[in-house]
Amino acid sequence: MWTTKQIEQKNLHDEFEIKLCSIKEYEKLKMFHYINYSYPGGYRETYGLYNKGILYGLIIFSVPILELTARNKTPYGKYLQSIKNKNMRYKLLNSQTSNISRVIIHPSIRGIGAAKLLIGEAIKRQKRDYIEIMATMLYYGNFCPGNYNYYIKVKKKLPFESLSKGRKGPSYNRTGSAYYKYGYVQWCNG
Repeated sequence: MWTTKQIEQKNLHDEFEIKLCSIKEYEKLKMFHYINYSYPGGYRETYGLYNKGILYGLIIFSVPILELTARNKTPYGKYLQSIKNKNMRYKLLNSQTSNISRVIIHPSIRGIGAAKLLIGEAIKRQKRDYIEIMATMLYYGNFCPGNYNYYIKVKKKLPFESLSKGRKGPSYNRTGSAYYKYGYVQWCNG
């Protein structure tokens, strides 16, 4: 007997194809992402979620962020911190880790599990030992597939001067203090 969740997942797998694609596909969906003005830095690979040749979702992998508070709370992060030579540490991090820098799902298919399908399948195709995602949206709710190893919420109070000049954005609360809130997820592929 199939559960409702298994039927939904089976239908998604039957309906959608996930394949490696060009970074230029970002142009087709960037208007549906809150950061829609430029390509992510340190780009590595892009996977598209297609139905009958039409792009409905996109995931972009890039190089990892060199120093990250949440990563340092994981065993992998503690191991990296034990390497005193920063060049060696960053070389190891870059060779073993990829960062998910964009996940975009067309509004017409949001809420059916397409993001989890895309993230889960794309992670399996990565040839890195560790995959990370760091996003403001993860602070408020984890939308990642359930096979991750670490999920950490970070809330840091920052000095007022650290805000971009003239841009207060969502990290500025009513008291005039700057907060940086993000969720961090790490997958271990090895």
